[in-house]
Amino acid sequence: MLKALLLLSTTLLSLNSFATGSLYCATEQTEYEFFASTGRVYGNPIVGGLLVNNNVSEETEEYLNSQIVGYWNMGDDLKLAVTDDQAMELLYVIEAKYIGGEEGPLYEGTLTLANGSVLKVSCEQ
Repeated sequence: MLKALLLLSTTLLSLNSFATGSLYCATEQTEYEFFASTGRVYGNPIVGGLLVNNNVSEETEEYLNSQIVGYWNMGDDLKLAVTDDQAMELLYVIEAKYIGGEEGPLYEGTLTLANGSVLKVSCEQ
């Protein structure tokens, strides 16, 4: 019984160790770049947080996993929404469709910013 309990607790505590890849998205002129590690876990597959490089203002921001909402990578769709730390406002929304890829899945779509601006975005896993 003790061995089974130990095995179960070790498995539950090591869920983040199942990281299997990454997510990289960038706008056409790389005004914005998104980086995240992904894993095979229930719920949000982004492990840890999300880094966003805003190359226009030369800032890099990190968003916690709790700020990533919506659903992500369902079938041929890749959708990602990031809120502010109060979960009051959507800061970034990516909606992209699968287009293929020889080295890994590629997606193309749009990035909507908090101010309503819409940019083309490409994502790869």
